[in-house]
Amino acid sequence: MKPKILLRITAFVTLLYAVGHIVGHVTRKETTDPIDKEVIRQMEQYKFNVNGSMRSWDNFYEALSLDSALFLGVFVILFWMLSGIAVKHPGIVYRLLWPVLICFIGFTITHYLYVFMIPTILSLLICILIIATLIQLRRQPEYVLKG
Repeated sequence: MKPKILLRITAFVTLLYAVGHIVGHVTRKETTDPIDKEVIRQMEQYKFNVNGSMRSWDNFYEALSLDSALFLGVFVILFWMLSGIAVKHPGIVYRLLWPVLICFIGFTITHYLYVFMIPTILSLLICILIIATLIQLRRQPEYVLKG
């Protein structure tokens, strides 16, 4: 499969990942389980001083969740943009994909250890797609000339 198509598929899978994350974020407090409600209440109620600002664990959770959604959205755009230059500049795309792959490997590991399987599988799929793209980019005759 051509790098452009692989990167577009990667963008789509990342978009699914981002949408799932956003839905999870928006609905995270919608629970009927009394134990879950108590945990959420405790996270919201207990505040402590962080460099002069009173914050709760829920504030940190909220910020990190929104940051994750932003990162995933930026990666969607990045994959789409890279797909547009993959044919003309395969060497540049190749080099730019390596740090992104490292990031998604990290996501895969942390999601496996601390989250749950749906984001783990999506992140792993993105890693596989990036690796397939890297392999295809190396096979491009333009890579030798322009890499």
